[in-house]
Amino acid sequence: MSFQSVEGLLQAARELPLWEAVLEHDCREEGISREDSLSRMTALWQAMKAAVADYDPARRSASGLVGGAAARVESSPRPIVGGFVSQVIAAALKTGECNACMRRIVAAPTAGASGVLPAVLLPYQDKYHTPDGEMVEALYAAAAIILLQQLDSAVIVPKLVGNKVKLHPVLVILSLSVFGSVFGIWGMVFAVPVTALIKIVFSRIYKAKRNRLTKDLEI
Repeated sequence: MSFQSVEGLLQAARELPLWEAVLEHDCREEGISREDSLSRMTALWQAMKAAVADYDPARRSASGLVGGAAARVESSPRPIVGGFVSQVIAAALKTGECNACMRRIVAAPTAGASGVLPAVLLPYQDKYHTPDGEMVEALYAAAAIILLQQLDSAVIVPKLVGNKVKLHPVLVILSLSVFGSVFGIWGMVFAVPVTALIKIVFSRIYKAKRNRLTKDLEI
């Protein structure tokens, strides 16, 4: 799928339901039949369901840091939020723990959404008894929105921010990744301004040395 904007997505969906417009676009982009595309998405939906159904609160990741959190959310006598939202949080944790424990890997439509989509869609299906076919249709619509969001966060926003602070978009992405991995959320908050400051300092040092070298050569 390569919709470049919400406007393009809506234009494609003027004569068709949104999910079907995404399905047809996927078929053209991948060069596959409608049946193959539906089969793939259905398999992804079943993987999401299996990841939650196969949840074992006693299972831990290789590091021992991940596991059991979903069970604690479900069994909490005093949940922080209401029943349905608690189910959403538990489903997200179950999928994330399943991935971390190297069980069934749910990485669709994108790896970043592996916990978000099951978290929202599975409790919704349980509450409203929605058939699997309609949930697959919801996945197509969700996939398009998520990919547009990723395009915005990975391409458009770094370019806009880079233009403001005079940093290359790739440098913006790298700074966010490095500072975020080392310092966490605060690292991501200060990544761009600190990188811009470092660039300014090194740029001034370079210019000063270049000017000094030029004067020495003139002498």
